[in-house]
Amino acid sequence: MNKPPEENKMRASAGNALKVKAFLAIASALCIAGAVCAETVRQGSLYVEKARDGVNWVCGADGGRIVGVGHVNVKQKGWTSGVASTQCGERVVFRFSAHGGKGAPERWTLRMPLAHGASKESVVVKPGRWRRHAAGREAQPVETSLGKYKVIRSAHGNVMFRLPGNENWAGPAHESIEFREDGQGGYRRDLPFFAMRDGEEVHEACARVNGLPYALRLGTPLRNNLYAGGDVQLDCAVSETSGRDRKGVPFALTVRDWDGCEVLALRSEIDLPAFARRTGRRIVKAPPRGIYFVELSVGSGEEEEFTRTTFAVIPPFDFSRRPDDLFFGLCLRTGRAFAREMDAEYALAARLGFRYLRSGDDRTARRHGMRSGILRQMPRHDFRSGNAEDARTVSGWLDAIAESGAPIFEFGNEIGHFRDTAERHVLYDRYNGWLDAIRAARAERGMDFKLMYGTSARRPELMRLIADKGILGKLDLFVVHPGRLNWTPDQTGSGWRYRGLVQGSKRIYAELGYGGTPIFLTETYTRSKPNDRHSDSLRQTAENAVLNAVIAKADGMANFCAFQLHEGVSYNENGIDTSDVEYSYGILNRDNSLKPAAIGYETAAEELDGAAFVKEVRLEGRKLRGFAFSTPSGPLAVLWDRTEGYDLRSQGPRPRRKGERFFHFEPWLGNWRVKAGYALKAAAREVSVRDAIGRVARIPAENGRVSLALTGAPVFVRGLDLDQFSGVSGSEPTVRDPEGEYERNAQLY
Repeated sequence: MNKPPEENKMRASAGNALKVKAFLAIASALCIAGAVCAETVRQGSLYVEKARDGVNWVCGADGGRIVGVGHVNVKQKGWTSGVASTQCGERVVFRFSAHGGKGAPERWTLRMPLAHGASKESVVVKPGRWRRHAAGREAQPVETSLGKYKVIRSAHGNVMFRLPGNENWAGPAHESIEFREDGQGGYRRDLPFFAMRDGEEVHEACARVNGLPYALRLGTPLRNNLYAGGDVQLDCAVSETSGRDRKGVPFALTVRDWDGCEVLALRSEIDLPAFARRTGRRIVKAPPRGIYFVELSVGSGEEEEFTRTTFAVIPPFDFSRRPDDLFFGLCLRTGRAFAREMDAEYALAARLGFRYLRSGDDRTARRHGMRSGILRQMPRHDFRSGNAEDARTVSGWLDAIAESGAPIFEFGNEIGHFRDTAERHVLYDRYNGWLDAIRAARAERGMDFKLMYGTSARRPELMRLIADKGILGKLDLFVVHPGRLNWTPDQTGSGWRYRGLVQGSKRIYAELGYGGTPIFLTETYTRSKPNDRHSDSLRQTAENAVLNAVIAKADGMANFCAFQLHEGVSYNENGIDTSDVEYSYGILNRDNSLKPAAIGYETAAEELDGAAFVKEVRLEGRKLRGFAFSTPSGPLAVLWDRTEGYDLRSQGPRPRRKGERFFHFEPWLGNWRVKAGYALKAAAREVSVRDAIGRVARIPAENGRVSLALTGAPVFVRGLDLDQFSGVSGSEPTVRDPEGEYERNAQLY
C-alpha cells in the first residue's frame, strides 16, 4: 500500500489576515493518516425463505433468518395487494402491488417481524450526495437525496433496507408503505434489502448500494461543530465503495472564512484499495469568532464526491440580564429524530441567545434559562358541549400546560388560510367553540397562561372576519407570520415583504380596536433553498437574520420566533427534497452544524440584550437606513445602506449576466458591490463596528468624526453621536406586487 503524500505537500494560502496554521493531530505526517482496510470476510449474500404462514424471511449467508416481510394491512375497502421477490447476491427486492380500489391506496402498513436475536435500529439514515452547479465553482452546490434507510443487526448478518413509506408510521415489527402509480393503471412500491459487509459503516453501505465510488465523512468532535474558542479539530474519513483498487486519487480539504480566505488548504493524491477506509485529523489553530466553511473532496470529473460542513466559533455570552424577556424566540420542533438529544437541543437554543421556544417543554426550557409555550391544533370537528371525549381533549391540553408550567398556549395555526369565505366562516365558528371551552376550563382551574392566535396583513379580510366573530377579544396575545420572498426584510409595502407585513398587521389590529395587545411573530424566515430565486443565499441568511430581529424590536413586537431550528418537515425531519421549499427553513445544516443564519441571530441577541428602541434613523439625501437603541452597554446604532436596493436576486460579487440561469453565490463571496462612504459624528475616541457574524472592527475618530463604508449588510455600531440622525415615524413608499407575481407564489406559505 503506497503512503499518502508527506506534510510538505500541504498547501496553505499565504497572506490571509488570520494567519491560521494547520497542524497534523497525529504522529504520522500523512495527509490522510492510518490507512485501514475494511476487509470482507464473506460476500454477504441474502436469500428469501417462504414460511407456511406466508411470511417471506430474509436470510443471511448462513441461512439464518433476519427479518420477515409479511402481509400488507389494507385499510381501504375494495383494495387487494400482492408481492413478488427477486434476489441477486447482496440484494433482495420485494415488489408490492395494489389494485382494485377507488382513488389511491393511503397509509397502509406492512408487517415486518424480526427473527429471534435481531434488532432494528430506530434511527432513520438519510444520506445525501453533493453535486456542483452547472454555473461553476462560484455557485452554491446542492445536496440531493439517496433515499431513507434503516439497519437491522443480527448474528446472521446485518442488513439495510430502504424505507417504503412515512418514517413516523413505523414500529418494532411494522413499517408504513406508500404506493406509487405504476403507469399501467395500478400502484406498486419496491422494498429493497441490502447485505452490509463486515465492518462497513452505514454511510459506506449507502454509498455502495447507490453505485458511488467513495463515501466521505467530515466533522468535529463537538455537537453542532460549535466552539467557544481554542483549537478546532477536523475529522475526516474517505472510503472506497465500488470494489476497485484506486491509485493517485485527487484529494482536497479546504476551510474558508467569511471573507473567502483559505485558512486551511490541503490538495494531494491518495491511494485507495478496494473497500479501504482512510481516516485523518487536522487541527486549525485558534480561529477567531466567525463561521467557517469546510469541504472535503475526493476524485475528479464524473467520479468526484465531496461533502461539506461548517464550524463556528462563538465566545461565551451571559444572556441572563433579562430572564423575563421573551423577545428572542425559536421554533424548535423536536420530533422523533431529535428526541434522544432533547436536552442538547435546548442547550443549543439557549447558547444562540433564544429566550422563548414556540412549543416544547417549559421545565426543560427553564433549566436552560428560557421559557417554552405549547402549540396545539384545532380538532376537525365542532366542540360538543357535554361530550366526555371533547371535555377530555380540553382537559388534556390544560393538564400538559399545568404539568410543564408553559406561560403561553398557542391554539391553532394558519386556520383557513387557503379556504374560501364560506369555509372560513365554518372553521372560525368551530374555533370559537373550542376557544370558549378552553377559556372556561382555564377560569375553572384558576390558571393564568396566555392564549394566543392570529393572522397577518397578507390576509386582511381574514383578520376582520376573526374580529367580527369576537375571537380577538378573547385572546391575550396575537400572532403574525410575516412571510418574505426575494426582498430584504426592511422592504415595506404589500406582498411578501417582511416589514410591510409587520407594520400592516400592527396597523390593522389597531384599527380593529386591539392596538395594545402584544404581537408575537411566531414564524420569521431566512429560507435558504439552494439556487431558488425566492430564497436567501446562505450568506444572505446571516444579514437577514439580523434585520428580522432589529425590525421586530424597532416596530414594537413582543417576540419573534426564528423558523426553524432544523431542516426538513415533520414527516421527514432533516430530510432532503430539492423540489420542496419547505425543507429549507432550518438555521442548521443537515449535519446539525450552523448555517450563517444561526450566528446572525446569536449576534443580534447579544447586541439587543436589554435593548430599547429609540428611533429610526436617516440622513437627508442619502440611502442610509437604520435604527437607534439604548442598551445596558450604551447607545447602539444598527446601520446599512440601500444604494443597491432591496431585491435579493440582484445581490452578488458581480452583476448577473444577461440570460444567465439564476443561482446563489457561495457564502464566502460578498453580497454587495457598492460601499457607500459616510463621515459621521463620533461620541467617543473610537467607534466599534460589528458585522452580522459578530466580528468587531475598531475605528479611531479624527476631529470628532469617523469614516464608515456601509453596504447593504447591517452592522452594529457603538460610539456614534445618535443626535446627528433624523428620526422618522413612517417608512418607505408603498410598493405593490408587480403583475401579481407574489400572489402566484402564495402557495409557498
